[in-house]
Amino acid sequence: MRYKELKENPQTIKALAKQVASLPKNTSDRMLDKLSNAIALAQGGGEQNQYKQVSAMTKNIDDQDMKRYYGIVSKMMIGNDLTSKEITGIIKAINTNKCVNIKELMKPFNTVDKILAYYNNSVETRQYYRDMLLLQPAQRIGPGEILFATHDKRLLKGTKGDLTIVATGQEIEVKGGKTSGRFTDDDITPSGEYFTMSAQFIKKYKARVPSVPSGINYAGLIAGIQNNPNIATEILKDTQNIIKELWRGSPYVKNIIASIKKGDAETAKYYHGLANINAYFAAKQGGMGILFLRLGESPAGTSYAESLPKLLQIADIKVDTTYPITTVKLNPFPKMGVVPKQ
Repeated sequence: MRYKELKENPQTIKALAKQVASLPKNTSDRMLDKLSNAIALAQGGGEQNQYKQVSAMTKNIDDQDMKRYYGIVSKMMIGNDLTSKEITGIIKAINTNKCVNIKELMKPFNTVDKILAYYNNSVETRQYYRDMLLLQPAQRIGPGEILFATHDKRLLKGTKGDLTIVATGQEIEVKGGKTSGRFTDDDITPSGEYFTMSAQFIKKYKARVPSVPSGINYAGLIAGIQNNPNIATEILKDTQNIIKELWRGSPYVKNIIASIKKGDAETAKYYHGLANINAYFAAKQGGMGILFLRLGESPAGTSYAESLPKLLQIADIKVDTTYPITTVKLNPFPKMGVVPKQ
């Protein structure tokens, strides 16, 4: 029977409703919901009424992040075809702080199916959480932030860090993207002197050290030193001064310089990454945890650490292209990924 015929025949609607009520007990919840929604649609409600019902429940959750994003969450639930039971189950879990298992979230390595309630309930719940993980409704909001902030009242969308644990005030940075993220924010920025020194270096060695608009990478530095033996010591000294200014007091500066002397750009890049992460942790006076989301996996993987030594115990750091000498604000901070040690 076509929808138009159903809509124009109220008696048929009533008869269909009775048939739905008498369906076998093993009829799937999803099928029952579809039939109920079809009847509601024929009666002039349907999707609009469904949104009103779901959004009323999500809006009623006593959580400031959910009150801000309840509309998006509700549409995600409906759009991913969650059943009424799945929706009410997730909402109940949020209200009782059982939707996000924070203990599991803070394990060195885990997967989201062990962290999120109802994740493996159905294909639809898995896709719902996947969509919520990827949600980035505005600039400077990364993957995972809205999901965790809206689905647990103990987690707050942070003012400085991406998330804040309400009870302790501890910040949690969430690093998403498919493989990597940058370790930089307002708490860790290069000094003005660093950029001045970098500009002077680029100008001074323009014809000697290869550079691109993004800056000078370690391979370029090493090439400049090796191809200009008569001024190699001078280039190395200027490089060392710039890196010392960038990573003030870092124990990794000596490793970076030693790697440059050996002509090993990959190792220099690696220690540059460690200096970056170490500075990032040190800048967070109130304590900091870093949560990595490995979105290229299914289910998405997580990695969590609260210090660089702990991070290095459980994971390898993969550092992308690095520009130790640059005049571009973001470029001293390379994209980095965390790979679990096997």
